[in-house]
Amino acid sequence: MGFATELEEEDLFAELDKRSEDEDWRSMIQEILMEAEKDPSYQPVIWEPMIMEMLGDKDIHHQPAIRRSRLIPLPWLRYAAAIALIFGAAVFLFTRDRKPEKDTVYEDEDIPLKYDALPGKNGATLTLANGNIIVLDSLGNGLVAEQGGTQVLLKDGQLTYDAAGAAVVSYNTISTPRGHQFHIQLPDGTHVWLNAASSIVYPTAFIDKERRVKVSGEVYLEVAKNADKPFKVQVNEHTEIEALGTRFNINAYLDEPVISATLLEGAIRVSAYAQQQTLSPGQQSQVMPTGAVKLVDDINISQVMAWKNDAFGFDGKSIKEIMRQLSRWYDIDIVFEGDIPTITLGGEMGRDIKLSKALDFLQEAGLRFRMENNGKTLRVYSK
Repeated sequence: MGFATELEEEDLFAELDKRSEDEDWRSMIQEILMEAEKDPSYQPVIWEPMIMEMLGDKDIHHQPAIRRSRLIPLPWLRYAAAIALIFGAAVFLFTRDRKPEKDTVYEDEDIPLKYDALPGKNGATLTLANGNIIVLDSLGNGLVAEQGGTQVLLKDGQLTYDAAGAAVVSYNTISTPRGHQFHIQLPDGTHVWLNAASSIVYPTAFIDKERRVKVSGEVYLEVAKNADKPFKVQVNEHTEIEALGTRFNINAYLDEPVISATLLEGAIRVSAYAQQQTLSPGQQSQVMPTGAVKLVDDINISQVMAWKNDAFGFDGKSIKEIMRQLSRWYDIDIVFEGDIPTITLGGEMGRDIKLSKALDFLQEAGLRFRMENNGKTLRVYSK
């Protein structure tokens, strides 16, 4: 592509004359043409995507697999170089003295970096029995706190408890905000992984006849075996899960339609609304808001545990379910606009990528996105 010739300029204006809706563009181009000629640094290829958008086809370069509803008349492709040069000068002249817009549209190009969202990371807050809050994200290895003879230690991003000298039992809370995950070893040796926007409340020492904790959000537990002390997880006032040396996942986000407990190894008993279910590995118990409790066989464990393996599990998920995952991991609010396709998707995607790359996948479902509120809100709409 090169610079426009006089003949190309004349042809361009002749074509614009046929389009009443382009009258403003025609006037603008005439006014800045002379300025454009003074600045040889503009390269049309840089501005060509904007020209394609101006001509009505936003998908021409980036979505060959998606059927397009509007195409550019072939003769117009001959004018791309001329338009690109002129439009590039126009953008410069009209924006050099203006502040950037706060809202950014993400359609076919990457979201500008200033509005992109980085993937989540390891981190959480620890609330001690006395109400003190400790942010664990930036702490180094060593002693975090001491409560009633129990030491709280941090090593390589994992919180552990030494309750050998425990004289008094108190309760701590680990909470992960959106965009964070965390790993903790409870005083009995049970390992707990917390997904984003999750929490667990637990004692600093298990000295009672049973081990009892309370969770919210999504957590994966590998329970230390102790047949003399049943391990019980309180999800809410209606739902409790009992385990004896087992591995299982709980998804209990308030914005999800069901509470699910998925067993990987051992056995668990789910009690909810005066009903009980005993699960075998590979089964999932689903507690409905209505009080119904459903047992599902042959669950896709890899999809359930995708988050624990640093991935998003999209198999059989609706667009709104997927967007809730992204909201938690990238710490953004989601706003849906208009009719969103009622389809389910499939596959997995690593969680170590920026938001813009994750959204590329959803474009294939016919979605478009707008970043608002300085990158804290993502508006989702269809074509």
